[in-house]
Amino acid sequence: MVVFSNDEILSGIRRKDRAVITYVYDAYFPVLRNMIINQGGEEVDARDVFQDSMLIIYDKIRKDELILNCEFGTYIFAIWRNLWLKTLKKRRRTYKKGHEPELMIVEEDWQNAEADTYDEEYYILLRKHAAKLDKKCSKLLSLYFQNYSYEEICELMGFQDNVQVRKKKHRCKEKLKRWIRNDAFYESLLKQIKG
Repeated sequence: MVVFSNDEILSGIRRKDRAVITYVYDAYFPVLRNMIINQGGEEVDARDVFQDSMLIIYDKIRKDELILNCEFGTYIFAIWRNLWLKTLKKRRRTYKKGHEPELMIVEEDWQNAEADTYDEEYYILLRKHAAKLDKKCSKLLSLYFQNYSYEEICELMGFQDNVQVRKKKHRCKEKLKRWIRNDAFYESLLKQIKG
C-alpha cells in the first residue's frame, strides 16, 4: 500500500482524489471500527462516524481552516472520538457499572484537536495518569492504540514473543484504568456520559 504524507492527504481530500480517500479509508477505518465496536457500537455506526469526519475535514480544508500540528491519524481519531461521544449522548446510552467506555491513551498532539468541554476534561484526566506510566508501558500502549500488531510491538520493543507483549499490555492498561477509576474526578465524568 502506498503511504501518503499529511500534505498529500489534505491535498488529495481537497481534490476528492479517489486514491487518497481510499488510502485514508483503508489505513484508518479499521481502527475506528474496532474503537466503536469495543464501546458497544456497530459497524454502521463506524461508517457514519467515518463519513461525518471526512465531511468535517473536507469542509475545513475547503475553507482553509485546517492546519495540522500533528499526524493526520491523530487528528482524525480525535474527531472520531468527539463524534462518537456525541452520538452516545444523543442515544442517552447508559453504561452498567463496570462497562465504562474504553480508556484510550492520549498523545500530546490531541490538545490541537477540536473537543467539547467533556472531551477536554477527559483527556486532561487521561494525560495526567498516562504521564505516571513508565516509559515502556507508555510506548507499548501508544503503539497498541495506534493499531500496531503484537508482532510489530514485539519487534520494535525487543520482547521475546507475543505472549510477553500481551501480558505487559494487559498489566499496563489495567494499571492506567485503576489510576483513572480511583480519581475522584472520573466519577463526575462518567455521570456526564450517562446523561
